[in-house]
Amino acid sequence: MTVKKLLALVAFSATTMCAIASMERADFVTGEGTNGWTLSANEYVSPTYSSAVDSISLKYSGSGEGSATVYAAAHQNSATSQVATLTAVSSAATFDFSETTDFRSFKIKTSGDWSLASFVANVAAAFLAAPSNVVATAITTDSLEVSWDAVESAKGYAVSIWTNKIVGASNGTEVWADDFSKAVAGSTSAKAVDSSTFNVSYSDTTYWECNEYVYPSTTSGAIRIGASDRSKAGILMSPHLPGGDWHLQMRAWRHSKDDGTDMPIYRNSSGVTSLVQVVSFAKGPGEPEDFLIELPSLVEGDHLMFCSFTNKSPRVILDRVALVSGYSEGVSTPDVFREISVGAATSCTVENLPQSVPVFVGVTAAGSHGVSSAVSEGVAVDLAHPPPRALLNALPLSELADGVYLQDFDSLAEVTSTSGEKDWLNGTTLSYWQAYKNDNAATTFKYNGGGANSGGLYALATNQSYSVRALGAYSTQNDEFLFGIAFTNDTDAAIILTNVSYSAQQWGFKNTASQTLQVSAAVTDVLCWLPEYAGEWKEISSAQSSIFATDEPHDTPEVLVVIPSEALPISINPGQVLMLKWTMKSLTSGTPSMLAIDDLTVMFAEKPLATLIFLTSR
Repeated sequence: MTVKKLLALVAFSATTMCAIASMERADFVTGEGTNGWTLSANEYVSPTYSSAVDSISLKYSGSGEGSATVYAAAHQNSATSQVATLTAVSSAATFDFSETTDFRSFKIKTSGDWSLASFVANVAAAFLAAPSNVVATAITTDSLEVSWDAVESAKGYAVSIWTNKIVGASNGTEVWADDFSKAVAGSTSAKAVDSSTFNVSYSDTTYWECNEYVYPSTTSGAIRIGASDRSKAGILMSPHLPGGDWHLQMRAWRHSKDDGTDMPIYRNSSGVTSLVQVVSFAKGPGEPEDFLIELPSLVEGDHLMFCSFTNKSPRVILDRVALVSGYSEGVSTPDVFREISVGAATSCTVENLPQSVPVFVGVTAAGSHGVSSAVSEGVAVDLAHPPPRALLNALPLSELADGVYLQDFDSLAEVTSTSGEKDWLNGTTLSYWQAYKNDNAATTFKYNGGGANSGGLYALATNQSYSVRALGAYSTQNDEFLFGIAFTNDTDAAIILTNVSYSAQQWGFKNTASQTLQVSAAVTDVLCWLPEYAGEWKEISSAQSSIFATDEPHDTPEVLVVIPSEALPISINPGQVLMLKWTMKSLTSGTPSMLAIDDLTVMFAEKPLATLIFLTSR
């Protein structure tokens, strides 16, 4: 698709992009008028349809021997060609036409005492709606997946990838600015700056109250808008401004979290005051923000008033203001560099994109006879900062120092009771780890100190302020949790799993019911998501109810260290994958369990070569 074509599609009015795909009232029905048809003995000639015809339906009346012949004329061609013949006329017939044909008019001839009773044409969709619900997912630095909702009457789709070139942008020219360089911290003077550069009404305390509270002691060259007297409002006025169309650049911040977050800006002209804009602060206290405000056309002698109305202490600090002439954001011009036809599918994967650049993704629907929709509104995708996503991955054994993998789960310490729920992404949140509830991938996890009352995945610690964590889950008899890690042998040698040790923990329950915390291993040729592996799992160790049984509630976890050397070795050949999984389940109806693992160590060694001993007789 060319840029010109794309722009034309984008510009097309959305109100006309509804699907108009069926009968067009130029049809012939006996007894209901000719509707533009020309009728003569045994010959029926249609008017010209405005769009290509997909199919026609005909009904006849008569008896005995006879035939009917259907002729059609292509668009802008008066010559007709025979498209169908009925040697034995029946009461009805239907014909479908190729999507590449463009028949716009028809002639039907009958013989014998047969006559045409009705003719109905289904025209191609005159307009197609642009695809909706376009979503980009699985984003990397050079690829993405895109999906969208199907469009009625669409025969196929095309995905477009483009960048926006900005044409006509200008930073403009500052014709007046003030950075409050003459403001003095703690000043009791009512005149912080020269009246010729900013405020001609500085001495008028109706608009401005200036005392030791006005200027922050930590900031010079800035003015706090607001009165020290809590009952008063603060207003700062600009000098008289020249007429014209302007943008106002402003740098300001709020003073404290207890202060308000808005600052109204007014225009005052000949005593008439009108609101220009209310600036809202998004950042925290003391974090400067830059604003660009489009002003209404000023007339000579206008003022701008920066206001902070509050019954609390002064709240807004203004650091710099400037009046800019000739500013322009410019116009975005799409520059399409990839267009992919995907047939009737409503999703596709796009690879080999230019790395780490912002792009836009849109979808066009295609109908019969060259009819296409406008391109959907571009979905912005920043390939330079792809969002985290679930990954199917395995840790290469070559990356392990001395063949040892250690995991204390302390990287999950960011989740606390105050942070709330966090996203869990398999293979990403905890590198190479997967987690599931009843074979469904976990999507969130929370902090808990023991005794959780809702099923889920948890990072556990006896105090949320501690930097240590264990990985666990809360389950009932109806739920099974499993999580695990995968390793891949990317070396040239066979590797054996020599040792798995970890602390098995029960958290926060006075619980003597039967529970299980089982660790199993599997060696595969192809990495897969843990629940999808259909091969054999080898149980390494199972911590059962006797381990966790207790008559007292747990304030701290009960610990078991499992060293399943008797179950090993397990051999992993070059190219193979080792998967370890822990299964957690309460085996007693209605009795919950909260189990976890911590301080995991997995050890590997190169498999020794067999030694051949040759005995030579003499």
